[in-house]
Amino acid sequence: MNDTRRIRTLWLHSLAIALAAGSLAWAQPATSEPDPPAAEEPAAAEEEKIEPSRDEEIEMKATEFGIRFTPELANAMSKQFVRAMKDRYSLDEGQADELRPIIAKELMRVAQRTAKDGRDVIENMVATMVENDGRIPKEEQTAFAKSMKPILPEIKDFFKRTAGQVSQRMTVSQRLKFTGDMAGVTAGFGILENRMKKWEEGKHSEFGNPFFDPADRDGKTETAEEPEDPNESTEHRRARQNVERWIDFQINVDREWEEYVKRAIEFYKLNESQSASARAILKDMQDRAKAIKTDAWRKSIVENRIARQMSYREGAEVSQGPWMFRLENEYEQALKPMKDLDRELKSRIESLPDSKQRETALEAVRKKLDEKGAKRSAT
Repeated sequence: MNDTRRIRTLWLHSLAIALAAGSLAWAQPATSEPDPPAAEEPAAAEEEKIEPSRDEEIEMKATEFGIRFTPELANAMSKQFVRAMKDRYSLDEGQADELRPIIAKELMRVAQRTAKDGRDVIENMVATMVENDGRIPKEEQTAFAKSMKPILPEIKDFFKRTAGQVSQRMTVSQRLKFTGDMAGVTAGFGILENRMKKWEEGKHSEFGNPFFDPADRDGKTETAEEPEDPNESTEHRRARQNVERWIDFQINVDREWEEYVKRAIEFYKLNESQSASARAILKDMQDRAKAIKTDAWRKSIVENRIARQMSYREGAEVSQGPWMFRLENEYEQALKPMKDLDRELKSRIESLPDSKQRETALEAVRKKLDEKGAKRSAT
């Protein structure tokens, strides 16, 4: 995973925790005690006649009660978060024990402070995105951005307060790594803030997912956008928009190569000469990838995935039979040249370390896994 994707993953992970906290608290809490159980009636002497059921008039209004965000949930989420941090930053048990209540309390804080505004945002966002296949349509993006305004400062404060307290419990080396990660979190949150500002100004995103749209899709104005193709069916348009939201993450395996090479250099402790060879291999493979990734290549894959999405809405004879096998086979064949390059790059990098470097690196991994009870360590 390259640096850009790693940064995005880190902030989304953190933001998900904060929003999960809020979304649970945002549901209406119980405002009164439940009614006492009704007194048990004596058994009827004769079997009562059962009246046929009648359709009941249902008023279309929001439910009054919902799931609350409790200390138990905050503690459970904090434990999971610290578990991940423990591995990444090599925290000891004492540090982990200190961090769990800190993160739990900060989760409670952001949940309580965003209770009402957040509840309204989540309710509207979920309804809108369910209706529109995970998208917020352009005509609703401005209103959504305005509704997010009071929440964003609270989420930013959550990051700031939590990071400050966490870093105080770390060693210098741990803090350096954590600070680098938090820089990624801050950058990612900045993308969300900037996106909301643009949406409020009427500069809407192409696909309308506030959290997962790539930053380079932001900033279009209503007047600058190309008009919709009147000859494109509604079904095809919706499938195309869904596919184009995530297709680049699936087909651009070369985006991860630079980060992979950096990790390999670090993992094997390659010397300057070996590192230079690794970078030369990377450049060669990137050039070869460009020759494969033509516009026509990408277009054929996109159309294949659009056909796949549209096929799922057909009957089982289409969505679960030979037709889908053909689509998947076509997709795999189109990706094969890039997958072959991916394997070649990693094999060539693997040839660079000498036997001592390789054994030292692998032994370090075996030791870590053995300490955790792994049955079969790396070979």
